[in-house]
Amino acid sequence: MEKKLTIYYTSDIHGCFSPIDYATGLPADSGLANCMAQFRKDGNTLVIDGGDTLQGSPLTYYLSHEARDVTTLPAALLNLGGYDFVTLGNHDFDYGKQTIERYLAALNARCLCANVEGIRGVEKTAVVTMENGLRVGLTGMITPFVTQFESAENMAGRLVRTFRVAAQNRPHHLHLPRRIRSGRQNKRNSLTDQREPRLPYLPGAWV
Repeated sequence: MEKKLTIYYTSDIHGCFSPIDYATGLPADSGLANCMAQFRKDGNTLVIDGGDTLQGSPLTYYLSHEARDVTTLPAALLNLGGYDFVTLGNHDFDYGKQTIERYLAALNARCLCANVEGIRGVEKTAVVTMENGLRVGLTGMITPFVTQFESAENMAGRLVRTFRVAAQNRPHHLHLPRRIRSGRQNKRNSLTDQREPRLPYLPGAWV
């Protein structure tokens, strides 16, 4: 019997939560709220975000520099959208380790980032069983170039490994697509109902 899985995937939100054009102040057919309105979630659905959530709009600038809290509102919105998993993008490091940890602590979703160490709340892999019995393995990775994009202060105490090293250190019962094992990025997901689930590669956002 065929088992189906629905995935809603967002990425590079960059603080654009409301359906508004910040340049004109007019309503726009964009923003996370518009995306979430289209989610139809059931027991065979996963909602996932690829990172770069906390930085990039006038709203998140205000939250960071004036309200001094750039984590509570984004986390509350993703919780409202029923997100199951997130990974980190390079811009999520812009505010430092403590901000990321506060954000992840406020999320209902689990954060998967197999090549990042030193951040509380980050896991490497996950296996979930859907309502129809389908077992799904997941992981996430961030570009190793984040160590060049970000300041030394923001990266202090954090270790970002290459894709190859992260793939080699995965649990042995989980299988990655061949191109990931070789250390290359692959945005094609592979799902299977085998006893040893393959891991869809969910890349962290970066620009």
